[in-house]
Amino acid sequence: MMSAWDKEHLGDFLAGEGNHFMAKLSRLIADADGANRDRLREGFPEEVAAVESHLRKPKPLVEVFGYLKPDG
Repeated sequence: MMSAWDKEHLGDFLAGEGNHFMAKLSRLIADADGANRDRLREGFPEEVAAVESHLRKPKPLVEVFGYLKPDG
């Protein structure tokens, strides 16, 4: 079961932050192919749904490319 804190920081986990179980599980789910994600869903349905939902959200370009273009 994901805590409210885990849900709030899911994007950070997927960006590579954290070395605790939920952070590692989130990255594992995001990296899994369809068959293995379905296997993970059997044991962690809420976590897989949260990661899939997060991955479907549109991202601002600064998050995609990781930097802001300097002014001038």
